[in-house]
Amino acid sequence: MAIRMSGLMSGMDTEAIVKELMSAQNLKKQKVEKAKTKLEWKTTAWSDLNKKLIKLYNEQVSKMQFSSAYKTKKATISDPTKANVKASTSAVNGNYKMEINNIATTQYLTGGKLSAKSASEKLVDLDSSLLNKEIQITSGGQTTNFTVTADTKISDFVSALKNASLNATYDVTQQRFFISSKKSGVANGFSLTSSALSEAELNGRESVKAAVGYDKMTSANRAIVDSAIETLRGAAEGSDEYEKAWSDLAKASYDTTVS
Repeated sequence: MAIRMSGLMSGMDTEAIVKELMSAQNLKKQKVEKAKTKLEWKTTAWSDLNKKLIKLYNEQVSKMQFSSAYKTKKATISDPTKANVKASTSAVNGNYKMEINNIATTQYLTGGKLSAKSASEKLVDLDSSLLNKEIQITSGGQTTNFTVTADTKISDFVSALKNASLNATYDVTQQRFFISSKKSGVANGFSLTSSALSEAELNGRESVKAAVGYDKMTSANRAIVDSAIETLRGAAEGSDEYEKAWSDLAKASYDTTVS
């Protein structure tokens, strides 16, 4: 059994002495821990530096052993908004002058003057030969089919042109169509062609219109029916587009029946 003598009995403050001794030991421990932390920081710093040196060697220094690294050429142009130039390693040193003879423009079409009936909004009143014709609008490699009926409006044709990524307007005063591409270049060119619908196609359209009550519909529902018929022509049977077109026909017919 350990015997402890207090300061009162021995005349010495043993607890204070022990605390001082422990404090001295703690200072030594703290110094060791600080030295350890500092060493860890140095190790991390050297590791990061080593990674940067390796990256510098792999991406830059190693390329300097090849002659191609010393043969690079640089090309500049006085007006970078007009052209872009690059120089290969085999480019001949010198100054060059470039002249721009033509600047690419967007394709445009100004229609001939049409003899429209006063205040008429129908496309066939501009040109009766368009009745029951299908107009193929090709723009940017994509073709859209637009069918002209007796009820087709001028605005419907303009909207079809715009949906095909073209600029299109009809000037009532001049009685002309103004059509143009939105971007320049051959890839953004456009074309308009027309072909007559077959008798079977016309009969099929009329049958669908009669079945849904087309003649009694509002102009909005007629537009839905026309769009659905066009979709049915190109959509695969059973596809989402095919099913949606039939659904739109049914809704337009129901609206007419209810009203």
